[in-house]
Amino acid sequence: MWNVMAADDEAYIREALQKLISWEKMGCSLKYVAEDGKKLIDRMKEEKPDIVITDIRMPGADGLAVCQYIYETYPETQVIILSAYSEFEYARAAIKYGVCEYVLKISVLEELPGAVEKAIQNLEKLQKESLSVESWRKRKRMIVSMIRCFAISRKTWKRKSHWRRWRKRFMPMEAT
Repeated sequence: MWNVMAADDEAYIREALQKLISWEKMGCSLKYVAEDGKKLIDRMKEEKPDIVITDIRMPGADGLAVCQYIYETYPETQVIILSAYSEFEYARAAIKYGVCEYVLKISVLEELPGAVEKAIQNLEKLQKESLSVESWRKRKRMIVSMIRCFAISRKTWKRKSHWRRWRKRFMPMEAT
């Protein structure tokens, strides 16, 4: 399950997130809902969520401060902005920090599940990329190890007379 944390200063939004969204159906678990960005950031150090849903304007640390913190500290974490404002400046600032989606509060119940699904797709893509990079690194280490073993064994064989005899016998072109 994907771990989700949220922050909003409005009690009815926090309650809607906890009671009206079916997190389990989306393969998620809502771990914590904070009333401001500062509390969310403090709790993130313990929980390390996969998805964060945050209001853009809150007391303490606002949503953009949360986005900046996540961008710098947990770059894999997907962020969804909730806002009552559809102003371009907020959206532009959110894009700067790699926000996954920008959802207006007036349509939160309709749009949030789709935004969460998009965040999950992004996380799954990151996981696949991470696995393929790790697989490539393992193969590279194995090949380098094999090359080293071959080089060591070849040096050892070159010193021995039976290598020279074998080489003359089976590779006459090289021996001459």
